[in-house]
Amino acid sequence: MALDEGTKSSEPKSPEIAKVKKYSSQTALAMELPFTIVGAVLLGGGLGYLSGSLAAHEIDFHTHPGRAGICRRTQEVLRRLAQSDS
Repeated sequence: MALDEGTKSSEPKSPEIAKVKKYSSQTALAMELPFTIVGAVLLGGGLGYLSGSLAAHEIDFHTHPGRAGICRRTQEVLRRLAQSDS
């Protein structure tokens, strides 16, 4: 008998089993949560460190995205002005 065959049965589960299942899933989430938070902080810190070291050596790291954003927004304004004139 496979493990998942027992879970497919349509029998109602006892309150004790439901309580244990709820407790075990909450415990699993509580055990996993600190690793998720620490992983996100470490990943963000690592990316920030790498981008900061790159930006210190190349000024274009900041200017190119800014220029691209200005050009894109100017295109958007011109497109909307052209639509309002029609």
